[in-house]
Amino acid sequence: MKVLDNSIVKIDFKLKEDCLYLTWKSFISGSCLRDVYINTPRILGRNPTCWLVDKKKIKVISPEDQHWLYHFWNNYNTSSTIRIAFINSDDFFGRLSLKNITHMLKGDKDRIQIKLFESREKAMTWLHIKHLN
Repeated sequence: MKVLDNSIVKIDFKLKEDCLYLTWKSFISGSCLRDVYINTPRILGRNPTCWLVDKKKIKVISPEDQHWLYHFWNNYNTSSTIRIAFINSDDFFGRLSLKNITHMLKGDKDRIQIKLFESREKAMTWLHIKHLN
């Protein structure tokens, strides 16, 4: 199910796998970034337990947004384990940002499973998703 598709982000949701797929198309920060993460589950009426986040086109994530994302995931309201697959940025600074976020979140292994991937296909395999369309 397509949730949103604009010049900044494409959001799809696959109910069968309870997976949200975010494809970031351009730089976004601050309240705009936070709105996507906060409001998408509200629009869906559920908190997906699987997130596939494609950050290939992201240049950098500010330290403030990295900190916010860390707290967002740690306070994410679900009774199940959250599986988050990030598709790594093509940009050096974007890669460092994602590595930092992933490292911060790996501490809560009972609630959060998180991993960085170089391709969508490898991320989907790890998440046990056959296809999103």
